[in-house]
Order: sequence, then C-alpha cells, then structure tokens
Amino acid sequence: YISPLHDSTDHCHPLCSRQGPHFLSSIPALIYHPALPLLHPYPRLMASTPPAAPSDTDCLFCKIVGGSVPAHKVFEDDHTLAFLDIFPSAPFHTLVIPKGHHPSLDVVPPAVLARSMAALPEIARAVKAASGAPGFNVLQNNGSVAMQEIFHAHFHVIPRKEGDGIRWVKSGGRLDDDAAVKQLDKLKKATSLT
Repeated sequence: YISPLHDSTDHCHPLCSRQGPHFLSSIPALIYHPALPLLHPYPRLMASTPPAAPSDTDCLFCKIVGGSVPAHKVFEDDHTLAFLDIFPSAPFHTLVIPKGHHPSLDVVPPAVLARSMAALPEIARAVKAASGAPGFNVLQNNGSVAMQEIFHAHFHVIPRKEGDGIRWVKSGGRLDDDAAVKQLDKLKKATSLT
C-alpha cells in the first residue's frame, strides 16, 4: 500500500521478509514503551456488538488480518488492527483498520467504526511519542479519485515535524455565505442526520 502522500503509484506490494505472526515482541523498543500500553481492551465502547466481520479473500488488509500476509503490528484487539505502513510518508507512519472488510468509510457500520475510533487516540499518542514528533495527521481516503489504493477502510496516522517535506495542497478561496447555504441545503437533503 502506498502512502496517500507518496509521489509514485507504479510499484507493487513487496511482502515483508519477516515470517510468522508479529505482536509486541516484534515492535521496535521505540514504539512499545511501558508508559504507552497499547494492547488492552476498550471497555467504554458502545454496548451494541457489531455484526460478524466480513472478509474479502482478494483484499490485502483482510489477508493481513487473517495472518496470510505478515505485517509489523502496533496494536491489535478483537475489532481493530494497527500496523506500520510499508510505504511510509514518515517513520512510524501507522495504518489503523477495522478487522472486517468495508471498502470505504461510508459503508462501515457505526458500531464497528466506534470500536476502531476508540483505539485511534492511543495509537496516535504512541506514534507521536515514539517518533518524537510534535504533531501528527490522521488521514482517511475514500475512492480512487481520493487516492485510496487498498479498498478496505483505513486511517493513516502520520507523525509530523517541521521541514518534513509532507505538503497539503490547498485549492480554492474562502467559502462565501451564498455557496455555504446551498451546500448546507444539499447536505441536509442527502442525510438522515440533523
């Protein structure tokens, strides 16, 4: 998987050379630190239980979840997996995924997403502490036009430092009030949320 900020999209996925399952014992000492306990349950999650996790035999991330493709795991519980991106935008660039196969964020059931999002702050703290970065981005892409390359919903946690060379391109000008009113009207018609 190529980082969403990577300049090239023309290389294939090289498998990690390490064999077998990788848990905390395989994590570099800089990532796992006793002050940052990564593997523990999240009891404060939504009371409802998500449906059984679907899987796609052609999906790289499902293969990582199933253990047929190795990964450098940072965190794992029954619902969520976090592992180092093999095409990182920066050292310690970590991917956070729900274990079930959902191609994009808009189709992830809320209870499933809640469980993965409950783990995200602690993973981000670990990435920030291990990298020594003063900040980080959480990035999530949906659809090829948005630079999604693995169609299994996932979040990038990318540590940021001054002068790291990672750039976001801003386009357009300030949103005017008339355009905002029109956009809000369309958004409200497109959702059941109020």
